[in-house]
Amino acid sequence: MDQRRIRSGGGGSLFLVCVVCGASLLVTSFPFAVSRADEDPDTEIARRHFDAGTEAYGGGHYAEALAEFEAARRVRPSPAFDYNIGRCLDRLERFGEAIDAYQRYLAGRPDADDGPSVRERIGVLQGRVAEEEAARAKKASEAPPVTPPPPPDEAAVRAAEEARAKAARDDDARLKRMAAELVDAEQRKKLAEEEALRRRVAEAGRKGHALRIAGAIVMVAGALAIIATALPFGTFLKADNKISQFNDSLSNGSSGDPWSTSLDQSVRDRDTSRTAMLALPVAGIGTLILGGILHGIGTRQRANAEAEARAPASVRLLPLVSPQLAGLAAGGVF
Repeated sequence: MDQRRIRSGGGGSLFLVCVVCGASLLVTSFPFAVSRADEDPDTEIARRHFDAGTEAYGGGHYAEALAEFEAARRVRPSPAFDYNIGRCLDRLERFGEAIDAYQRYLAGRPDADDGPSVRERIGVLQGRVAEEEAARAKKASEAPPVTPPPPPDEAAVRAAEEARAKAARDDDARLKRMAAELVDAEQRKKLAEEEALRRRVAEAGRKGHALRIAGAIVMVAGALAIIATALPFGTFLKADNKISQFNDSLSNGSSGDPWSTSLDQSVRDRDTSRTAMLALPVAGIGTLILGGILHGIGTRQRANAEAEARAPASVRLLPLVSPQLAGLAAGGVF
């Protein structure tokens, strides 16, 4: 490949000068000429990086050109690349590195035609480096001396430590006080909730009270009606006994009016007693059943009220009846 290097011409303008050292490298590396397709891969890679670096340098992108020239030098070392690298570093004002690159170029080509101008440029850059180092040394000498901080006052240190310790104790005491207050508030809240629950349960216990009382009264009345069956039973036995005596006297051939009036009354008493003996048990049993239903409704109302009082957020079933639907609906109690 043709290895080129970037040089400066008159008036500070840039132009590219072809340096035919790549051809000599190819001639010394191979015993015979090869076609472009059989070119050494490193040579092709170096040419590609060199072309990219040349284009970047011409556009003023010196950092990009520097990277490309260094990449080309890594795969195909050449003094021409050292010169190009030096020019990029020179443009980037990295004077120390530029001097090293120029010196590598001269070491690789001590008899180069532009050797005097390169050495002259190295001298200029060395002067600039010396000036920069002198300026840095002067700035460092002119900087005010760093005064070490005074040693800490032991009394102030002890006071600060005591203040921190007191603050820590105060924080600990405050945290303990807050914890105690929280526990006390939680206990008061729990007692208030228990008292409220007790009141709700006591109030719920009064639900259905009237129905329970009415049911108990009705059941007592039913029991009395059943017990009262014994009264017409006695009357029935007495009247039936008189009628039996009258029938026995007739069967023995006796006759007389004294039994006529009492016989009529005994017949009426027997019939009335028989009706009462049949009606009173039926009425008593019906009354007992009615009282039991009333008492059960009142008991269920109390149980539901107590359950709601103990679980205010529970869900209960409420009857829902409409012309279109009859069923159960879940209702929340809050």
